[in-house]
Amino acid sequence: MIKITYHDYMDYLNQFISLFQVANIRWMVLIFAPATLMAIVVEWIFLKKSSTLYAIYTKNFSWDLRKDFFIWVMEIIMIWPFIGRLLTLSVGVYVGSILNDWFFKLSSVKLILLVPYFWLQVILALAAGDLLFYWLHRFFHISESFWQLHKYHHSTTSMTVFSGSRDNPVVGSIWALATGIPSAIFGSPAGIPDAVIFLSIFHTQIIHSKINHNWGFVGKWIVVSPHSHLIHHSAHESHRDKNFSFLFPIWDHLFGTWYSGKNHDTSMLGIPNDPQNHFPCKQILINWKIFIKMQICLLMKLFIR
Repeated sequence: MIKITYHDYMDYLNQFISLFQVANIRWMVLIFAPATLMAIVVEWIFLKKSSTLYAIYTKNFSWDLRKDFFIWVMEIIMIWPFIGRLLTLSVGVYVGSILNDWFFKLSSVKLILLVPYFWLQVILALAAGDLLFYWLHRFFHISESFWQLHKYHHSTTSMTVFSGSRDNPVVGSIWALATGIPSAIFGSPAGIPDAVIFLSIFHTQIIHSKINHNWGFVGKWIVVSPHSHLIHHSAHESHRDKNFSFLFPIWDHLFGTWYSGKNHDTSMLGIPNDPQNHFPCKQILINWKIFIKMQICLLMKLFIR
């Protein structure tokens, strides 16, 4: 049994406050923002007048682009993550810290160090995190209450490079906790280069861009392609609850959620009959209130039984 001391609570507060440390803001400026900007340029190279950059240049700001860009800016200046931690009382940070300490005490030897090559260690760490992300992502779609938190991400009817940032900030806090668990269990490769993180963010922006390409064999079996993820965002009935993987499509193949049908039309995106059309701050509060009400109702049912 883990004994929580006063010192633990102080660490909890320190972790909550550390969100605004200069190092975190520097990470946003030197890695997150440049990765997004590179994705914007790549999208423009392929799509020219259909790209997000051209829409910005011609001041053709659609409602989706306005919302996505607003959330992206809120991420850059650390406000969006702060709202997520505020609504969750930073429980994810605290629980993650306890789990990390607990797993570390189980063994002084990190399992990942048994893997001989650094690049294999990186792939193992990414694969473990992606596998847990797959199941958590799938849970957010299956659970009626948790879907209330995640569905704002699926509300866009027109993808932009910034669409990867569109989500309820509470979801970001949960993602961070869950995807960090494999690192706590297996250990993380020491000194993972910033390039790996940079490319992961770049990949996120690309699969949420207007580029609609399946990348052939690579996109089907090795790395999730933009078209694969557009299938996930598609409003067509046959595409529902398909392609949950974020990095490696192998998980969808293994667990039966890879879309193998003939309808590859991704022109219709969004959530039918539930547009989620308010500006971000208002919409995420509406969804959060619905989520809380559903949890209260669930607890009441359990106690009544």
